[in-house]
Amino acid sequence: MLAFLVTQKEGDNSMSNSDGSGGRQLRLVLAVNDFEHFLSASKGLSVSTRECYVRHVLAFLTEVGGDTAGVVDLGGVSAQRVRSYVTDLGGRYAPQSLRLIATAIRSFLGFAWMSAGRAAI
Repeated sequence: MLAFLVTQKEGDNSMSNSDGSGGRQLRLVLAVNDFEHFLSASKGLSVSTRECYVRHVLAFLTEVGGDTAGVVDLGGVSAQRVRSYVTDLGGRYAPQSLRLIATAIRSFLGFAWMSAGRAAI
């Protein structure tokens, strides 16, 4: 676990946001794999639920924008960004499905932020 977190080398500003605040960057594939393991081991979710969550999280993270190395910066993700993403899907999904998508994304972001916090300790 936590192998998905990208560490910043001293003096390397490539992971800083444009405002200099620095973001939380993660390796997309590893993060999603760790998230799926977390959903299974810690939450006991069924295979179909895990697959559904992972599918929607991958779509969201791809939309948010990963670089060619498969790294996504969570520093640019806000509640407004998630809300906007889910709202934009409104024409394609029923309200119940939109709630599920929002829950999947919220669950992943909580997992990623809490994992990063534990790694920093």
